[in-house]
Amino acid sequence: MVEESNTEKGSWSIRGVSPDIRQAVSTQAKKSGIPVGQYIEQAIREKIKSDRNGGKSLTIVGKAPVSLQDANEFVGMIATLAGAGVEIPPTLSRNAVSLLNRVGRDVRKGTTSA
Repeated sequence: MVEESNTEKGSWSIRGVSPDIRQAVSTQAKKSGIPVGQYIEQAIREKIKSDRNGGKSLTIVGKAPVSLQDANEFVGMIATLAGAGVEIPPTLSRNAVSLLNRVGRDVRKGTTSA
C-alpha cells in the first residue's frame, strides 16, 4: 500500500494490509489533502498517544465495567471506517453490539467507568 521515499531514512513499505483498508486510507488522505504516508503517520501517532493515555485495550470479557470512553472510541472507529467505505466484518459488528449491550447493563447497574 504505502511506499514512501525518504532520502534521509531510506524507503519502506507495509505488507499485509487488505485492499479495502488501502483504498480507505487513500481516499481519506485525498480528502485531507495530504500524502498517504503523512496520513498514516498521523493515524499511528494518534493511536500511540491514545494507548499511552490509558486506552490500551478494550476488554469485553470479564466482570470489570466497560469504560464509556473506550466504548465510544470503539464505536467511533467503526463509524469512521464505515464512513470511509470500508466493509465492516461481521465479527466486528457483533463485538460492537455486545459491547453496547454490556455498556447498557453497566449503566443500569450504575457500574460504568469513566
